[in-house]
Amino acid sequence: MASCPKNQGLRHKPVSFEISFGIIPACIASYKCEIDTLLICDTLSVNSSGNDLRVGVEMDSYDHMVRFYEMEHKAFLEDLVLYRGFAERCGGPLLELGCGTGRLLIPLVQAGFEVTGVDCSAPMLACARQKLASLPPEVASRVTLIQGDMRNVRLRRRFSLIFIALNTFAHLLTRQDQQRTLATIARHLSSQGRLIIDLGNPTLLPTLPEPLTLHRRWEDRERGETIIKFTSTHFDPATQLEELVLMYDVIDADGRVTRSVHPFTLRHTYRPEMELLLEQAGLRAEASYGSYELDPYSAQSERMIFVACHSHFVKEATDD
Repeated sequence: MASCPKNQGLRHKPVSFEISFGIIPACIASYKCEIDTLLICDTLSVNSSGNDLRVGVEMDSYDHMVRFYEMEHKAFLEDLVLYRGFAERCGGPLLELGCGTGRLLIPLVQAGFEVTGVDCSAPMLACARQKLASLPPEVASRVTLIQGDMRNVRLRRRFSLIFIALNTFAHLLTRQDQQRTLATIARHLSSQGRLIIDLGNPTLLPTLPEPLTLHRRWEDRERGETIIKFTSTHFDPATQLEELVLMYDVIDADGRVTRSVHPFTLRHTYRPEMELLLEQAGLRAEASYGSYELDPYSAQSERMIFVACHSHFVKEATDD
């Protein structure tokens, strides 16, 4: 079991607490540490002792982890070449569902494409808008950001390329939500357009709970803070649900620790299931890749990337 770094030079006595993860009992039974401030996202039960612990309960984890998300993902561009290549092949306009802070959207618009980004998180979109404000006006004007739900968003245009990057589709936890999202995509995809969905390969997921593990450490030199990330996960093959907990400890210059706890549930989809979902939406999997370099998909592939189009377009191409 992992433990937090010892606090140095605290202004007040640290609090000893225990978090019981009621919503994911199979993942973690309890975790003990000494911190000063605890921020909890989603539904967790907390038992604490002492008077100095301040607890804030929030419901939308992504709304309250923009800083951590941005620090962790802003330099991840391994998939950019893939999306830029398909954008050059398909032409614009482009639609990204679950665009977040603009990790892909901004370099694509800088490459000359017109891009619409949809995300349900207002703070994520605010971060994206802040980054867009630093671009030349003629570049930023090619971007449209919309706060909305990918299951039912209605846009008055069609797109040549629609994509859902980096496991975002896994946040759809029911078959009905997956079907609604794909039906929405089908309505917005141009007749010869392409859809890309990037997922992790569920065949590689461990079936036994993984204990809380130190994952990464960053130094925020502007704020004089150290951020330490812990993760714990449990995948249930029977339900195809993964219970994931992300914990971020922020240690300030005085050694005081603020812990931010973010539990997530992800639903993993297997290849035949995804192909059937696409078919139900009037789409067809044109290709399945196992990497961002477009290697063929196999059971050992790290990624499971689907490229799909309208079913009728595939039939017409076959007839030719």
